[in-house]
Amino acid sequence: MNASSTGNERRSPKTEDDGPLFVSYADMAAEADKYVHELETWMEDHGPGSKRPWPEQNIANKRRRLAWAEKIAELCRRAAQRQGEAA
Repeated sequence: MNASSTGNERRSPKTEDDGPLFVSYADMAAEADKYVHELETWMEDHGPGSKRPWPEQNIANKRRRLAWAEKIAELCRRAAQRQGEAA
């Protein structure tokens, strides 16, 4: 941030240098599926059934994120299907 920056400016759109660009709903669904898998693995390793579970507040937060990621993946898959049918 430069001296005249307030921190409220909008960032420019992502470029290839910023990381992966999502060019389709199928790409976004695949990324959401990766996040779902990551959260499921965390729950197995740190959730209530693990040897040393994390605090319930952390587990509840991960459950909420997991539900969100599953819904996003579902919505993106449906959009990809519609996009494919329209092409």
